[in-house]
Amino acid sequence: MSIIRKLAVLLFCMIFLCGVFVSGGSETVQGNADSGDLIYLYGENHYHPGCMEKELSAWEKLYESGARHLFIEYSYAFGQMLNAWMQADDDEMLRWLWSDGEDDLEFSPVEALLLFDFFKAVKQHCPETVFHGTDIEHDYETSGAEYLAELEAAGKQDSEEYARTSLTCEQGRQAHMNGETDEGYRYRETCLTENFIYELERLEPQTVMGIYGFTHVEGSVTEHQKSLTGDANMAARLAERYGSRMVCTCLSLAGNSSRTADPVGSLTVNGKTYETFFVGEHDYSMWAIPYRFVSYWRLRDSWADFEGVPEAGTLNPLLPACDRKLFGINSVYCAECTAWDGNVERYFFRTGSGEMYRYVIPYLDVKEE
Repeated sequence: MSIIRKLAVLLFCMIFLCGVFVSGGSETVQGNADSGDLIYLYGENHYHPGCMEKELSAWEKLYESGARHLFIEYSYAFGQMLNAWMQADDDEMLRWLWSDGEDDLEFSPVEALLLFDFFKAVKQHCPETVFHGTDIEHDYETSGAEYLAELEAAGKQDSEEYARTSLTCEQGRQAHMNGETDEGYRYRETCLTENFIYELERLEPQTVMGIYGFTHVEGSVTEHQKSLTGDANMAARLAERYGSRMVCTCLSLAGNSSRTADPVGSLTVNGKTYETFFVGEHDYSMWAIPYRFVSYWRLRDSWADFEGVPEAGTLNPLLPACDRKLFGINSVYCAECTAWDGNVERYFFRTGSGEMYRYVIPYLDVKEE
């Protein structure tokens, strides 16, 4: 067994235990399930085994009923490459999607393993599935550019495939240019919605299913989520257009604590005051770590101010492993860690464009006032 495979198994066990100790998650359904030609949206914690198991089961049932089109929170090019792999006799392309080699993983080892197994199961049990990637192209300088080059080499510059890939690459470029502000998050939400509508309305009326992060699907939007999506997330915007066709189910399993964290209000760090949004809290009382609860707060419009701030250490590795799906890209967060004796420690950390795929997150050397 390779080192990467062993690490993947180890991390899988760790995250599986996280799933054991969280509550079953809330499932809230909107829409009329008897109206036909439905749009089933599932809001998940990315790469969580419990969510993925439920999503696979839901897709298999819809597939048996005749559904064939599965919408996913990946780029257009990613979806097209998945469709090409569905027709292939081996898994070489699928492996390439997750990694450029064992030493350069696009995803963490456990995420790569979970995704690989999920899509393999789709191919095995639902072989006529057609994927529709509706996200912006986050990797517009690498995977997106490489896919465009392949289309150019094949003489497909005038194809719809080339046009859509170019568009989503430009969307990714624009979103990441504004990534240090809330504007970038809201722009991405608009792109997700527009891309979904485009892909859906190319099809004949029929039932489809989509798998997205819970922030894009959840009906009750928190202040933190509003800062990321605007007042209306993707599902809410789609509901304005498609009404009773929408059936939304939230499978959120992270932030398992039932406590309501005390609001911290604004925070003054390094001489500047920032508005905060509550992100979530994790109950670690079942774990042998120094903290019983860990609450997370996002500092609004703070990314540039903390650029270049020196690091003072690293967060407990269990925190990013279990909670990192709560974190957005290019943001600054406060982790408020409550020890067993009631003592509270705060750590501030930044997330970059690829930070959500890492298990080691440094905290910063700052002065809170």
